[in-house]
Amino acid sequence: MNKRDLNKFAELLEGSEGCDFQEKEEGKPDSINWRCEHNYKYSSIILDKYFPKENKDKFFKMCKSKGGFCDCEILFNVVGWL
Repeated sequence: MNKRDLNKFAELLEGSEGCDFQEKEEGKPDSINWRCEHNYKYSSIILDKYFPKENKDKFFKMCKSKGGFCDCEILFNVVGWL
């Protein structure tokens, strides 16, 4: 995956197809909610829908090496490294 693809993936994972980050109270970042199943459920769906499938296993292996063991951890721990 190139940098442009990774940025698209992160954007999709943050949005309604993924973790669905939302502020409960507008303008209050500490009120942000998101969903995570503590696995790669949403990442897998997004990768299958938008990206070549042959990169999936390699991508998750890289995520795990950087502390991304689930969907939200990819956003919190991995995306900044890429």
